[in-house]
Amino acid sequence: MDRFTRRYLMTLGLVLAVGGGGYLATRDRQVSRLNRVLRRDPRMRAAFAELKAVQAHAAALVEADPAIRYVRWQLDEDWYSRRGTVATP
Repeated sequence: MDRFTRRYLMTLGLVLAVGGGGYLATRDRQVSRLNRVLRRDPRMRAAFAELKAVQAHAAALVEADPAIRYVRWQLDEDWYSRRGTVATP
C-alpha cells in the first residue's frame, strides 16, 4: 500500500470514528430526553399500567394450570435486537 492510500485510509478512519462517536453521544442524549418526556406523559403511564395488568393476568393463567410445574420467565433479547433495541436489565 502506498503512502497516500495509507494516510487516506487512516484519515478516513479517524473522521468516521470521531463522527460516529459524536452521533452516538447525541443519540444517547436524545434517548434520555425522550425517556424523561415519556415517563411524564399520562398516556404512557396508563399504557404501562395496562401492560403490567395484562402480564400479571397471563402469569396467573399459566401458574393456575396444574400441568405446569414451573415457569422460567426471561426477557426475549433477540426480539429486541431484531428491532434495533438493546435490552438492558
